[in-house]
Amino acid sequence: LKEQIAHAGSVLRIDERTRLAVELHDSLSQNLAAVSMQLSSARSAKAAEQPAAEEKHLATAEKMLDSCRSELRNCLGDLRSNALELRDFEQAVRQTVDQVRCDAEVRVSFPIARTRLSDSVAHAILMILRELVSNAVRHGQARLVDIRGELAGETLSFCVSDDGHGFDTGKRPGIREGHFGVEGIRQRAKRLSGTFALEAAPGAGTKATLTIPIGDCAS
Repeated sequence: LKEQIAHAGSVLRIDERTRLAVELHDSLSQNLAAVSMQLSSARSAKAAEQPAAEEKHLATAEKMLDSCRSELRNCLGDLRSNALELRDFEQAVRQTVDQVRCDAEVRVSFPIARTRLSDSVAHAILMILRELVSNAVRHGQARLVDIRGELAGETLSFCVSDDGHGFDTGKRPGIREGHFGVEGIRQRAKRLSGTFALEAAPGAGTKATLTIPIGDCAS
């Protein structure tokens, strides 16, 4: 029994290290590579005596470095968090988004049994929700964020809506401007064979909807 317990603990530590390694590769590694490209472009613009272009590339690099700092802070927070160990997944959601909600009110309805979710799926969902709430509060200045999740058969659907400033989806800044959050969410959903939709309008808040097939992922 002691050997089995020790083996189980070893497997969990390996899984956690693997998950952290993936997080660092998918976020910090790619972001730092993009920073390097922006600095290289700034150097070229300086050599060509194009101060406007140089300033633009430096400003983008600064935003990317700020994103790296946020991702590193999130990774360190994950190491200290026990959210994945909680048997009540709704409580895990609340604990995760509390890290970034600031003074906003966050309402959570996520009655999904933790046993239906594998660690990797549960972790991805928590990271997506944290990013969406962070975006709503930091960029949208939202005062109220609503999180709702439901399970229909083998498909998990959840949405995050807010009363923030909203934005024009056709003019949303992306990776080239140093904003990786939405693309990161899209990539997480894609890896889980899920879908991601974003609805927003200036002055009308934002609503993000995701669907993820879970099947027997908990096994």
